[in-house]
Amino acid sequence: MVSDTVYLDSDSLLSKYGFGDGDMLDDIVWDWWDARNSEWGSSPPFTQHAVLVAVVKRHLLPALPEQVDTFAIGTCHNPIRVDKVNGERISHAGAGGSYPWAVEGVTITHADIHAVCEELLATSQRVVADEVVMGMLDEWGCDYVANPDGTINHNATFLASFDAIQSTAD
Repeated sequence: MVSDTVYLDSDSLLSKYGFGDGDMLDDIVWDWWDARNSEWGSSPPFTQHAVLVAVVKRHLLPALPEQVDTFAIGTCHNPIRVDKVNGERISHAGAGGSYPWAVEGVTITHADIHAVCEELLATSQRVVADEVVMGMLDEWGCDYVANPDGTINHNATFLASFDAIQSTAD
């Protein structure tokens, strides 16, 4: 039987490979998109990483009694990592580690994730990206865009979506 819940492990904040290497919500996001959009081959106007960042900020971080400072990173891996816990900088050496979290993680429903997707969809429709010429994938499968001046922005879709929803997810 397929579960309609997802467990967000606190230690995933410590690892490049956390939250299923950043991919744990992919199928849920695509199922949500496919159910609400009948246009074959279309994609949501935000990345699954934007959803993961918003879900972690909305559901995991508030459940932790520790003061946790995070940062978002444009990557093919886990896009949200811990910077400090209770004011102490946390090392990201190696593939991750553990911290004596008061709460080891939280369980959320697919409906919680779908709600974040709906918010991102509403927000992304307000994001104006004039500087974006075209979206592409690099050799690692990460999205990036070429700007009119020839510069490259890795994970530009993720960053635009994240910037737009950051205040609502805090």
